[in-house]
Amino acid sequence: AGSAVGITRFLHRRGCTITGGVSHELDSDTKFWSALGIEFLQVPAFSEIGTDTLTRAVDLVREADLTILCAFPFGHGNAANLDIAEQAQELLILDENAGLCRRAFFGDASELERKFRRLEKTWGMVSYEGACDYVSDRLGH
Repeated sequence: AGSAVGITRFLHRRGCTITGGVSHELDSDTKFWSALGIEFLQVPAFSEIGTDTLTRAVDLVREADLTILCAFPFGHGNAANLDIAEQAQELLILDENAGLCRRAFFGDASELERKFRRLEKTWGMVSYEGACDYVSDRLGH
């Protein structure tokens, strides 16, 4: 879906050390992160995030100073991203205007939306500009 391209570009230009999340093969995020040499976890297109990938992703999130959850549709293939985000030390949830995709819930939609709303209640939601300002302030720029 490429939902992380914009914020990744911003962070990269600011000199941040970046690790990507879990991205599906053929996704724009996969191509962009690969081109920039950013560490990320790739799964086959249209597949679910498996146990090994989930464990590795949780490790990356726990090591990160800041985790950013972009706006994208949640379904069977990427539902584990919500479980991964729950492990963040600090989480910014980007609103739908921050990316190329609308946030939607498919499959077990009510359960996925419940998980998302719990994260939103804990961390709030920010605009792309708000996230950029927050990161710039943390970096002292």
